[in-house]
Amino acid sequence: MKRNYVYWDIDITNWDDVYSKYAPVFSELNMNNSNDVRACVRYFRDITKNLVDNHYTIDFINSLIADSSIFPAYERKKNLPAFHEPYPYWKIDTNYLDKGYLIGKNTNFINNGQPLTILYGTIQNKILYISFNHFSLAESFGTSTGTSIQLILQVYFSMLDNLPENIKGLIVDVRSNLGGDLNDLNFFAKHFVNTQHLFGYAQYKIGDGLYSFTPWFPAYINPANLSKNISKPIIILADNFSASTAEALVMFVKSIPNSTFIGETTFGATGAIINDSSMNYGSFTISNFMHVQTSSARFKYIDGKIYENEGFPPDIFIPFNLTAIQNGHDIALEKAIDRIQ
Repeated sequence: MKRNYVYWDIDITNWDDVYSKYAPVFSELNMNNSNDVRACVRYFRDITKNLVDNHYTIDFINSLIADSSIFPAYERKKNLPAFHEPYPYWKIDTNYLDKGYLIGKNTNFINNGQPLTILYGTIQNKILYISFNHFSLAESFGTSTGTSIQLILQVYFSMLDNLPENIKGLIVDVRSNLGGDLNDLNFFAKHFVNTQHLFGYAQYKIGDGLYSFTPWFPAYINPANLSKNISKPIIILADNFSASTAEALVMFVKSIPNSTFIGETTFGATGAIINDSSMNYGSFTISNFMHVQTSSARFKYIDGKIYENEGFPPDIFIPFNLTAIQNGHDIALEKAIDRIQ
């Protein structure tokens, strides 16, 4: 943790105090004693409860505790008054789309128990709408099981490259999108700009010190060959379970003129997960005991602020309303539609 964790300079957890408190506790444990092994879960839950890295999770490998896991950010958030679980908005949002809308699924790509699902269409023949529930777009695009995903994205990207006059604005919906493949960010966003576009900065750990960081590196979206700058209004919808790559997309869209973010403050997992065991930062495994997921890099938006743990705030706050949804009304989407009209 001392070497791999990228948020020590902003985290309220004093790791030296943690070590002083728990080093003697762990030294007394007998890992051949099942009760001692199970006690580790309780200790690690206490140690990690306030870590600001909202990607941080522990999955235990030891057979005695393999049914246990730790997700500090989720544990904190579920105690908030406005907490709600992810919701499949696409199930009611088809009611707002014009006839001929498209739904694509790829059951080979699952996140949080849900297959990759894309909903695409127009609203009142003047708003271009797309939603997707996680980021495995590029990988699904190139597979034999992703033909419906490929078709929808090809149609959508073609529309972006040559927006018809009747299209007055765009809605991109990443509510309850928990993120996924970071490569999807440029794969999707490159169709919105025609020049290299700066939307933030990334920073990594170097060496073993708590505060040993690289300089901040610029984070760009590189344009597609035929893309154009989208000058029409763009509204992005996100909620409290829009996380990771979904948050990166929100911040990218917000860095474009004529954009508005409607919904709830995002999850606050803005760092990047990079699966590269050769790195000396980010996720790591303790053999035969546990796997720790933690951010490999941290992200700073173009306003100079790190939104990790806080989440990115909306321009227009629309709280989750289950009663309205159960009655077939998506208030956030309706607000987006009204704003473009």
